Amino acid sequence: MVKSMRLRRIAVIAWLAMTLVSATACSLIFSPDQSVGSGRTRPRTVPELFVVHSLAETLTAVGLSSLGVIDSVDADVALVGSIPNHLLAVGNQLVVTSSGENRLVVLDIDTLQRVAVIDLGSGRNPYTSTALSDNESDPAFGLVATTNWLTDTVSVSNLATRRVIHRDHAGSHQRAEFSVGPRPQAVVALPGDNPGHMRIVTANTNFSAGSFGVATLTELTVSIEESGNVTEPVSVELEAARSVPLSHNGQGAEGLNPTALIVLPDAGPHGTLVVVGSGTNTGGGTDDGVVLFLNAGTLVVEQRLTVGGSPGSGAAFVSAFDSFVVLAGIEGLRAVRFDAGTNQWVGGDLLIAAAPGGSGLSFFSDIAVVEEYAYVSDFQNNRLLGYQLAVDAEDGLSLNPVSSTSLSQGPIALRVVR
Repeated sequence: MVKSMRLRRIAVIAWLAMTLVSATACSLIFSPDQSVGSGRTRPRTVPELFVVHSLAETLTAVGLSSLGVIDSVDADVALVGSIPNHLLAVGNQLVVTSSGENRLVVLDIDTLQRVAVIDLGSGRNPYTSTALSDNESDPAFGLVATTNWLTDTVSVSNLATRRVIHRDHAGSHQRAEFSVGPRPQAVVALPGDNPGHMRIVTANTNFSAGSFGVATLTELTVSIEESGNVTEPVSVELEAARSVPLSHNGQGAEGLNPTALIVLPDAGPHGTLVVVGSGTNTGGGTDDGVVLFLNAGTLVVEQRLTVGGSPGSGAAFVSAFDSFVVLAGIEGLRAVRFDAGTNQWVGGDLLIAAAPGGSGLSFFSDIAVVEEYAYVSDFQNNRLLGYQLAVDAEDGLSLNPVSSTSLSQGPIALRVVR
């Protein structure tokens, strides 16, 4: 019974919308897993790719060569809690979002031993996390924002203190947990307009009763500064919040289901924010998959591109010729390209089809790009696939297979660390 429930929960992560209610309910029944795993059994290599397995509930370390070849696989070296959904690297630590246990599991990147867990509170079903800064001299370094799917909130944790930040607000001791739109999934951190300010942006799927309503982005502007308090060395205060509606077809239609946010550092003052809309997740039909391109400063939609195929994740790839976003989803891999001549994003054709496997729906659950190589998690077939990205000035992007290796059950999230 437990395994069946977990399989349905993973279908949620695979964007199979009709299973969502029963699955998220079962994420509340798991008690925290106190076992931690063996840690590294091989020397660390750089670059390195980490894989979180949502069914095996483990982490695997994969060594990569400069030619994109898989050098080593350190399988299942860390146990990462019940129903892990997401993986993040912050400095010398890995942070796994454990949905079933309502907490973050923190690993030392050198030993892959568990160094801490951060309790987010019961009944939250945390989904995705993002680092607020990668600059070690920034007060925001080590702060992590996490979307809570069931409570429509985002929590801010401090890896240094190993807990959700507490703040003295209007004389009361409160957690740094802020309200966002309904059923938040993806989250990114963007620069603020003033010194010491950051913007936390969540993509809210608005799932209810088996369908997706009109999606929104929530933008939280927070001030972050050193407090001088030993117990709580960094303070986080909410300065402003706003909601930005995202329609499926540009006319207010429901069903966008935004599952991923990607920041592109283009020539604009704030760059471009890409919203990947998975749609209704049937894997077919041109209406099943939309990509929105927004001004990351104003959050105004500048272009809408229908691609199909229910993409659920994506990664940026910039070559000497063009900029691309490679999308992974139910049907396989697609790529959209920025056309400098028209100043528009074009493409979206299927490049690599997801291979069938078992009795479930085939899909690619995540993608990570390092230099000219892409690594893809094949969820149904428990494999890691490697491709070399080749760009032709006339024909666009092609993906040439260079590696493939077996993994444990349910590879759901990837992260490359260099």
